[in-house]
Amino acid sequence: GLKCRLFTMALAWVLPGQAAPTASIRHAPNAQTAGGVASACTAGDRSEVCGRAGGFPSAAFLAAAAAGTGLLRRSTQHYRHRRTTGRARGTAVKVVCHASRQPRVAVVGAGPGGLATALALRKEAGLDDVTVFERAPALKPAVGGGVQLHAGCALLEGLGVDLRPWRNPLRRIRSRAVDGSELLQLDLEALAKKFSPFTDSIVLPDGELASCTVMRDALLDSMVRALPEGSVRFGRRLDAVELSANGESATCCFDGEASPLEFDLVVAADGICSSARRAVTGEEEDQDPRYTGLRIQYGVREAGGRPEGCEDEAHQWFGEGVYSLTATYGGLGGKRYEMIAVIFRDERPTSENTDWDTTEVREACLKRLTDAGFGREV
Repeated sequence: GLKCRLFTMALAWVLPGQAAPTASIRHAPNAQTAGGVASACTAGDRSEVCGRAGGFPSAAFLAAAAAGTGLLRRSTQHYRHRRTTGRARGTAVKVVCHASRQPRVAVVGAGPGGLATALALRKEAGLDDVTVFERAPALKPAVGGGVQLHAGCALLEGLGVDLRPWRNPLRRIRSRAVDGSELLQLDLEALAKKFSPFTDSIVLPDGELASCTVMRDALLDSMVRALPEGSVRFGRRLDAVELSANGESATCCFDGEASPLEFDLVVAADGICSSARRAVTGEEEDQDPRYTGLRIQYGVREAGGRPEGCEDEAHQWFGEGVYSLTATYGGLGGKRYEMIAVIFRDERPTSENTDWDTTEVREACLKRLTDAGFGREV
């Protein structure tokens, strides 16, 4: 579909050891992460708690959110990466229950952010009563494009997610102008070895580079399999969420559930049209997304169209006003797919994922690429 956001590839992927932004929860219940990956409705303890927030919600941040309910107390210890454990450098959070029961947690949205949240709360915070609610009736194959993972792959493996049957190794990133001139070439394995003090987080316990590409449906399938059976409920659209009068809990009304459900912690991970975000931000209505003037188009096909021998390479191409990325991705059943992402400027605001004719959009995309001088591979 059409996306109103810019996809970038940065050297920071190769050097993920830099300090991540710090997110704070202050004066719950109104709190959310700095990156917007997940927002937490919490109540109880009013003291400030902090954690790290990155591409996936960090265990430290999520456990801190759980501690904010007042049902938990939090103790932290710092540790350094050890390849024998496969854990990334950061903050270890141990949550100890001091109430008669563990808190009930609802995660709204079964995308990568929501599922990673549920996995981290279970494994890192030691919470057992964590349920993910997803409005779609089931995980559908062939939905969405490809995902590139670096430190995220190692983190997911530490949470019990096995991507090895599907993932496609990513070893090099080549950046070129449309005339074929080389702009940048990154050998990820060589960089990981050269800067090993900073790149432990992208190396798996067996010493293999974690960097890989995988189709979104295969990623979600693997994450759901890592959760206990029945902990992800499909066909559950969130209709309303309200905090209790004393701020100690939140009540969620889901389409598909017979009655409202009460939780001690609610995580909003239900995307750009989030139903839960209003309860976190306190806004009566969601603000419309601000159009950036940049548009991205994805195209996916079965493998076989890219040059032979570049399956473990991502290719970036830069043209006048147009950028493209091509790569090979691992998919369900061991299949390989190829995806292209094309980013261009379009000053005409159009709502996301509007109804459009595939043939018309493809022809317009081909003309745009041809006019900008892109080569045959693209």
